[in-house]
Amino acid sequence: MVDRPGRQARPGQVGFGELLRTLRERALVSQEELAARAGLSVRAIGNLEQGRVAQPRGESVRLLADALGLVGPERQRFEDAGRPLPDGLPGASTGSWPGSQRLGPCQLPPAVADFTGRADQVTQLGGLLASTGDGGTAAVVVSAVAGQAGIGKTALAIRVAHQLRDRFPDGQLYVNLRGAQQQSLPATLVLDNAASEAQVRPLLPGTPGCGVLVTSRARLAGLEGARVIDLDVLEESQALELLGRIVGAERVAAEPEAAARIVGFCGRLPLAIRVAGARLATRPGWPLTNLAELLADERRRLDQLAAGDLEVRASLALSYQALSVEQQRALRFLGLLEVGDFSAWLAGPLLGVGHGQAEALVEGLADAQLLDLAAVDPGGASRYRFHDLVRLYARERAAAEDDQEATRVAVAGVTAGWMALAEQADARLPVTANVVSFGGAARWLFPRALVERLLADPLAWFELERANLLAAVRTAAAAGLEESAWELVGCMTSFLLLRSYWATLDAVQERALAACRQAGNRRGEAAILCARGGHLTEAGHATVSLTAGEAMLARALAIFQDLDDQRGQAKALHALSALERRVGRHRRPAAIGSAADHARQALQLARAIGDHGTEADALGALGRAYQDLARYREAATALQEARRLVEQLGARRDLAIVTWQLALLAGDTGRPSEAAGLLYDSLAIARELDDWRGQAEILLELAKLRSGQGQLEDAEALLAAATELWPAQAQGRGFRAQVLDELGRLRSRQGRDEQAIRHLTEAASLWKELGAHASQARTLALLGDALATAGHPDQASTTRQQARALHDPGPRHLGG
Repeated sequence: MVDRPGRQARPGQVGFGELLRTLRERALVSQEELAARAGLSVRAIGNLEQGRVAQPRGESVRLLADALGLVGPERQRFEDAGRPLPDGLPGASTGSWPGSQRLGPCQLPPAVADFTGRADQVTQLGGLLASTGDGGTAAVVVSAVAGQAGIGKTALAIRVAHQLRDRFPDGQLYVNLRGAQQQSLPATLVLDNAASEAQVRPLLPGTPGCGVLVTSRARLAGLEGARVIDLDVLEESQALELLGRIVGAERVAAEPEAAARIVGFCGRLPLAIRVAGARLATRPGWPLTNLAELLADERRRLDQLAAGDLEVRASLALSYQALSVEQQRALRFLGLLEVGDFSAWLAGPLLGVGHGQAEALVEGLADAQLLDLAAVDPGGASRYRFHDLVRLYARERAAAEDDQEATRVAVAGVTAGWMALAEQADARLPVTANVVSFGGAARWLFPRALVERLLADPLAWFELERANLLAAVRTAAAAGLEESAWELVGCMTSFLLLRSYWATLDAVQERALAACRQAGNRRGEAAILCARGGHLTEAGHATVSLTAGEAMLARALAIFQDLDDQRGQAKALHALSALERRVGRHRRPAAIGSAADHARQALQLARAIGDHGTEADALGALGRAYQDLARYREAATALQEARRLVEQLGARRDLAIVTWQLALLAGDTGRPSEAAGLLYDSLAIARELDDWRGQAEILLELAKLRSGQGQLEDAEALLAAATELWPAQAQGRGFRAQVLDELGRLRSRQGRDEQAIRHLTEAASLWKELGAHASQARTLALLGDALATAGHPDQASTTRQQARALHDPGPRHLGG
């Protein structure tokens, strides 16, 4: 065995040159390919293999080791072989590679130096393959690295394969199957980027003890014996670590917020992070903030995620081009929607196809790793989501391939789908309708079995789709489908009120109102104004003041009168009655008389058109107005009739409300035991409906009742329970003011005057913010008493004067 001309290697040793040639041939690469990989000349490779170089440079040995993908002990032995012996000759292996032994081929590409994360997957794959390499009797097929483009499948596979090289001494082959359908190559370890099961099967070894590691954008579930591991995006900490390994950990540490934004805009996709890191690495003076700002523009984000031959868009294009024409269209149109996770039914009205075909298209996109499986809904069906960069690519393709008319038809179709399901879900809720009758927006016809499955629990369906419904309103409004926008808001209103989602209600109503006004849709405008004026002043929800609410309802009533819409008029009159009663209790007692008048008008219209839901609403409003006017017999008659109607309608929440009002009437007429029983009946219904707002308000009324009866400990416990139910982030300053007011009363009765002063002062401040002058006056009167008892006569006198200046006390609470 010759190390170089004229000098023989020592017995039992392999010269560096022959070792280099053995490893190159095992990797099945030519001298030219190895030279290109290592950044050396072909002549240098030849001289080293022929032993013409007495001592290779240490840097050359390192570059060759990298190019050959040597790691661990194998790399150490190779580098040792390149070191000089005491006589000045290059070193040699002492038995690691005996000259008579020919090593099996090693085609593995170099391992990724900055590989990050995936520890669990490395362990799992390594365990599967190692058991085969240890003498298993059958081939092991592992479709282990399935995932979307750029997720890091190949990096993981090569990492594991390098770690297991010693387990497979006969050799390790690597085949990139992209476009390899006409090749006939053996494989014993890594088949990269497989397109289908059929492409892989002919390449599987039949020899026991072989292992096969397949990567694919598809899951290859039909591959016999496959063990499938799906890759997801990196955790945020791992994504930041990868960025730091590429650009330098000190740069990431210096700008942590910008680094977090960058990996966020990359969707924590390894390829995108690698591209972003490469751009930053070539610009060492660039602040990370610069790239973060560039990536913030969604329209240009894919343009920015390109560096040299690394490009996110090109990687996604390969997956897109492999789709059928129908799947490509589905991806483009689904990408246009502002949805989070969604069900497959969405594709039916969007694409104008039947539900079966819609499911097949969506599942096909998921199989191609262009949609992620997000969750399983309560009915057992899959829900999907887009990776942000895939969505951006889908929109790019839609802009390039679809005209405006096709896009408009798709948006109209999917809006019709949302309308159909939301309307039917609303009809199944335990409440009467809260809006005027609907208009002429289109509805998509779904299979009955699908509707029954989706809407088996309508509250759960609304909860699941809440964010998507909000997005659907925005999409419809932006597309000029204002009729669909306001009707969809109408379908959502009962649910949003039931759950007290005030912020969402604000957002959808404002968006639909703007769209209706822009389009000149007066009926839609009136419907939204009627809902906003009636609901935005409930429970201390002070987004709109009482005065502004009155103006909205007056405008809505005028429009409905112009349009001769009697149901709309009845709804507006009912809402005006409720608002005027609130105004009367808080500001102008004379307004209660107007509230009774408007309730009677609403009742007359509702009965004329046979609208029993609005009739029940009007009776409830009339009963409450009569109660405030101390016309208790008439109040009882109206409220009892309202309860009869809502029981017939099956409107459980409305039944809870009217039962609650009957409890207040019982309290006002000196029947506290009956009042308590009715309140507990109402509370049971609220709990049945999981209506936390209703429960909190009923518990507050029970606390007032118990406090007035002198049961102070019970009252305090009930107040605590009511406060716990009402989350701090919920918009409800009026509710908090009531709690503080009652807590102040309670502390005064307990003789804890300083605490009473603190609670009542805060309550009075909240009433002032809300413009509730009568309530503020009542609280100030209580505060004056507490100040006097606590020994602050001057402050007490001033506070009482403020109370008298505001208003005379209104109707008393249950507790007196």
